[in-house]
Amino acid sequence: MTTKSRPKQAKEKPTEAEASPLPLAEEVRSFETHLPGWGDREGQFVVIRGRDVLGFYSCHEQALEAGYDEYGSGPFQGGA
Repeated sequence: MTTKSRPKQAKEKPTEAEASPLPLAEEVRSFETHLPGWGDREGQFVVIRGRDVLGFYSCHEQALEAGYDEYGSGPFQGGA
């Protein structure tokens, strides 16, 4: 008796961010990509999620509040 096997489904290749063991890897790459153009923002805090730059803030608390308001409790990076 011959049995037919199901065709194997092609697995989607994970994106770099998904493949990275580091949380916020995409946000770090976005930060590093934009950093050379942000010389006039020194001392300010930026909120980034994925490739999206939410904005710049004068203190850490303002940056966190803006991040939580926009993204909820999901992952985002806020840093100076």
